[in-house]
Amino acid sequence: MEKDAAEAQKNTFRESEKKDCKALFLIHQCVDPQNFAKIASTTSAEQAWDILANAYAGSDKLKRVKMQTLKRQFKLLHMNEKEGIAKYLNRVQNLSNQIMAYGETLKDQDLVEKVLRTLSSRFDYVVTATEVSKDFT
Repeated sequence: MEKDAAEAQKNTFRESEKKDCKALFLIHQCVDPQNFAKIASTTSAEQAWDILANAYAGSDKLKRVKMQTLKRQFKLLHMNEKEGIAKYLNRVQNLSNQIMAYGETLKDQDLVEKVLRTLSSRFDYVVTATEVSKDFT
């Protein structure tokens, strides 16, 4: 019976090693050359993942600084006079996606209100019509 238990443990360990090798292989295949250089010497998927996570996530202090920077950029965001609406909405969406990637939640209504407040004067009629209807959704 002890032999069967030991054999089962060996099989479980081998399966675990196979999965780890597959995961490490996939990580190696998916990263660019600069990141591959960082993880090339790792022997497990967990080590590679931790290196990549530290490289991109950073410390809690760094995350807070990045979040503060993103919030400030969002607060100061305005549409340029010669900028097209699609380009401006793209900028707003990109910035809001970055903020949400750091764990902050933004409501759609807040985004709509931000856009309406910061549109250039060319779009005053849209802002007025929307405010009159009070339909920010």
